[in-house]
Amino acid sequence: MDASHEGEMHLIRKHLHLEDIPKMAGTQRLTELLTFWMQSRNDGDVPDWLPPEALNKIGVLGDVSVVDTTAPSSVGYWFRIWGSNLYFLGGREMTGKPLYDQDNVTYANAMLDDYATVVYTGWPRFQFIHFSTQVGLSNRYRLLLPLSSNGYEIDKVVAATQYVRAQLV
Repeated sequence: MDASHEGEMHLIRKHLHLEDIPKMAGTQRLTELLTFWMQSRNDGDVPDWLPPEALNKIGVLGDVSVVDTTAPSSVGYWFRIWGSNLYFLGGREMTGKPLYDQDNVTYANAMLDDYATVVYTGWPRFQFIHFSTQVGLSNRYRLLLPLSSNGYEIDKVVAATQYVRAQLV
C-alpha cells in the first residue's frame, strides 16, 4: 500500500489481487469486465480491443478510459477515450490529454507508475484508491486492463473505475 501527502491531498493506493475482485462490495461489473478480458485472450495473447457493445452490456461503458501507451515512457501516455461518467464525476474532459495532466502531482505520478506497471507486465492491475482534498474525498476501485494490437506489446490500457463508499481496512 502506498500513502502520500501533498499540500492538502492525502492519497492511498492499495494494490489488490485479481481474485479478490468478486469479494469486494460493489465490484460486480469489474468482475464481469475482467472475465470478459480473460475470455478474449487468444492462445494467451493480450486482447487487441474490448468492443463498446460488450462494455455497454456489462454496464461500464461510461466508466472507462482508454490510454494510448505507445510512447517510450509513461510521461508520453495520453487519453484516447474518456468515459462520460468520468467527465460527470471529475468535472473535465480528458480525451486527447496526457495521462500526467492531473490536478495533483502526487496523483499524477501514481497514475504514471500504475499504467507503466501494466504495460511492463502485460497483466491487469486492481486497486482501491482513496484520496482526500480540501473539497472532499473519493473512494474508488480501479481495474487496469492491457490491450495489444499484436498480442504482446501493450499499446493501450483500459481503465475501469467504480466509485464506492468504502472504509479503508
